[in-house]
Order: sequence, then structure tokens, then C-alpha cells
Amino acid sequence: MVYDPNKHPRYPKGVKSASPDGPRGGRFRPTGGGLNYDVVRFYFNASIRKRVIKANIPLWQVKIHTHNPETSSSTAKGKVARARTRRVGPWFDGYTTHKK
Repeated sequence: MVYDPNKHPRYPKGVKSASPDGPRGGRFRPTGGGLNYDVVRFYFNASIRKRVIKANIPLWQVKIHTHNPETSSSTAKGKVARARTRRVGPWFDGYTTHKK
């Protein structure tokens, strides 16, 4: 049986593994066009405005960013993220469709 990265359930549609050995150890790469998105940091404190962290990037890059545990105050363990949580309260990184 030949490995087909297009049928592997761990990858979002339109993302392939660069490694012929399979998904582990491979890098993500885009396979097609489509919408672009902005990664936005949302704060639970309504007086703090949300801010764009990354702009105009494809969905596969957004998913890599938002699946990192350091992109949410509830799962982050890094020094900078913990300091941000103490300063501004709970927060998380999400995404929205990029508006041109």
C-alpha cells in the first residue's frame, strides 16, 4: 500500500506532508489557493481591544499557529505568556477571514 498524504486524517484539506515517509517529520506546504485569514488575539476583558498577530495568511498556517499551546492563557507555560496573563487576564489566539 502506498501512503497518500491527501487521505491522511491529521492534515487539514489542502495540506500535504513534504516527507515521502509520511506525516511525521514532514513539513506543511500549501496545495491550493483559497481564502486568507488573520490570526487575532482576543481578550476576555472587554476594555482591551483585540489585535492582529499575523495578517493575510493561508488556513494551513493559521491552524499551525492556533494549535500551539502557547497561544492561549489557559495552556501557555512560557514566561512571556504567563506575564501577559498576569497583566491583562485571560486571552487566546483565534482567526478571522482577512478583509481586503
